[in-house]
Amino acid sequence: MFEPYKPRYITKGAGAELSQMAVIIIWFLIDEMKSDKKDYLQVFDISSSKENDGKIRIKHTQEQPPYENIHECDRAIFGCTFSGKIFEEM
Repeated sequence: MFEPYKPRYITKGAGAELSQMAVIIIWFLIDEMKSDKKDYLQVFDISSSKENDGKIRIKHTQEQPPYENIHECDRAIFGCTFSGKIFEEM
């Protein structure tokens, strides 16, 4: 489903809102998941960190099997100011 070196797709809305670096970071987070199985639907909730210290907070979840991980990234590296949810399906 989410195998490295196979074609990957992103929704039209996410592609329009996110920088290329943000998309690369999201694919990296999927690749590095510490879960035996990956759900076809991956959810990313992106927001500014509570400290407002120039960081982006990325909450990555899936339903089955349950998975949740929170990541932080420098806003300058993330490359955009998008705030909201991204749903990636395979």
